[in-house]
Amino acid sequence: MAITNEKDRKASRDERGKDMIVKVPVFIALAMIIPFLPGRIMKLRKKCDLVGDRKRTLITVISESVFLVSNLFLLLREDDLVNFVLLSSILMLSAVVVIVDTRCRIIPNLCLFPMLLIAAGYLVYNMLRGAEWVNIPYSIISMLMMCFGLITLTNVLRFRGYLGAGDIKYCAVAAFLFTFSQRIVGMLICTVLSMVLYLIPMFLAKKITMKSLIAFGPFIGFGVMGGICWQYLPASVFMG
Repeated sequence: MAITNEKDRKASRDERGKDMIVKVPVFIALAMIIPFLPGRIMKLRKKCDLVGDRKRTLITVISESVFLVSNLFLLLREDDLVNFVLLSSILMLSAVVVIVDTRCRIIPNLCLFPMLLIAAGYLVYNMLRGAEWVNIPYSIISMLMMCFGLITLTNVLRFRGYLGAGDIKYCAVAAFLFTFSQRIVGMLICTVLSMVLYLIPMFLAKKITMKSLIAFGPFIGFGVMGGICWQYLPASVFMG
């Protein structure tokens, strides 16, 4: 039995080593895409920068850094190669959304539609690996509920000028991927945390007021990155 277990462990290490040969180039390639893709998208949409060079550089560095940290965490925690590639692609698109929305106040469908397709592929792939098939209709229901809830919220509380259609679509895609589970709780926590880290210093410095229009896409983007990593945290983190 001991010999068999040792062989299994050796085979597992060999498999992880082979996967790393693919994972590391994917990690590097996606990181290299992030600085260049936002400009291409804005050019296709005929949008111009609404921020200066300093802020554009800063948000690119921050977004790239969050991507690198979250994707490195994913690289170390996700054993399945296909899942790693799919989730890494969503991380990359989220980083691009953060940059684009900061620079020109739009959340492009050129990022959201691929993200939705990748999320669907992720769910189907894991269903084929043994996950429950009900996860797919549950994801669709979660997406529709998120859309309905946010549209109702914007109309009732008159947030229409603050929460745009792109923000609602982005949250709906996140709900499709995460469903209403602890993963979306992780996303919400990371979203709120990123808002606090940005808004409090800006309020204290009097650079924004309660009437200032703020792009919410970056906060959602950081939340999605956090939500993807959240599902890999050990249960002891939540149980104390």
